[in-house]
Amino acid sequence: MNKSDIVEIPKDKIITLDMNGKKATASSDFSGRYITNYGTLTITGDGTFEDAESADYRGPVTNNGTLTIENGTFYGNTKNTYAHIWNSKGATATFNGGTYEGAVTMINGYIGSTTYINGGTYINSLYPTIDNSGHMEIRGGEFVNKSCSACNESKYQIEKPWGYTIRSGFHSSDSYLLIDETEGRTIEVTGVQGALSVIGGKADIKSGSFETLPCETHGASSSYYALFVAPEKSEPSVTVSGGDFKTAYRAAARIGMDNGSSDLQSNVRIEGGRFTAPAGVDSISVNAVGGGDATISGGNFSSDVSEYCVPGFEPVRDANGNYVVGSDEPDQPATVPDDDELPPFIPAQPDDDDSVTIVACAAAAVVAALMAVFLILTYRKD
Repeated sequence: MNKSDIVEIPKDKIITLDMNGKKATASSDFSGRYITNYGTLTITGDGTFEDAESADYRGPVTNNGTLTIENGTFYGNTKNTYAHIWNSKGATATFNGGTYEGAVTMINGYIGSTTYINGGTYINSLYPTIDNSGHMEIRGGEFVNKSCSACNESKYQIEKPWGYTIRSGFHSSDSYLLIDETEGRTIEVTGVQGALSVIGGKADIKSGSFETLPCETHGASSSYYALFVAPEKSEPSVTVSGGDFKTAYRAAARIGMDNGSSDLQSNVRIEGGRFTAPAGVDSISVNAVGGGDATISGGNFSSDVSEYCVPGFEPVRDANGNYVVGSDEPDQPATVPDDDELPPFIPAQPDDDDSVTIVACAAAAVVAALMAVFLILTYRKD
């Protein structure tokens, strides 16, 4: 592909690109992305997209329309700071599978975009692997970020970048993120710097696995949080009703700014999920001065979280030493009303047929009683 080979799909076109196992590669002077889509584009056929030696190769697609990727391998470029696949304002992109590796950010859902990720593998080692500033729903997939702020130590992140694996709300206070495994699929998010961060907008976390791992160079002390919610850009609101959050060194969830104070507020409601930190480390860490606020009404925690529980809920330690949060109100037994509260008993008035039935039953009962007496007397005589 040369720059002159860039394909632009018009708004009214519906195109299926079947790669048929073939490879698209960039010339050394290539600049941009292979395809600019304004129409409806589906990529399938297990092809390969790569940058070869181009310093300004940005990725396979700039999407301004409707994009669906079923499969394939998409290699990125760390020689520039462009997102690999850019989903623009007003555009919709769906990722059902594929492997995406090597760019500074693999998928960027910009302000006003809609992004659905149902599967695939996404791996990088610089900025956030997945960056959402629009509406994003993640239903399946594996997400890995190997970046570490100790390895890329710099006063300014842009000089030596690092990032959480999934980030939401950086560019917009109206962003929305849903993470919920669909039937038959799993969500696995791992990172060194952190797994998931919400720094603006709203998010609902219903399932998935989120874990921070030790840096291969600096060890566990350079890893951070499985969940980080802070008002860095606006006031994020997050509800966690499920998921498994686990860390190698620090708290499983950090709510509020790490450094300094904030006039903005982040609100986190934890209704379920499992939060596991190393022994001696709080599973939940809240910095109220830094705009942190958390309320807990459910979940499983590796440390006592009483101070964050809403009234009527308290943690109970289980056989494994974890703290399980549920309602502390005992079940109320069924109440039996007093006699004077019962309505008066009024016997039913039988009709003619009922009267006949009652008389017949009474006669049968008398006969049965007489026979019983006869048998008893006979037995005694013998």
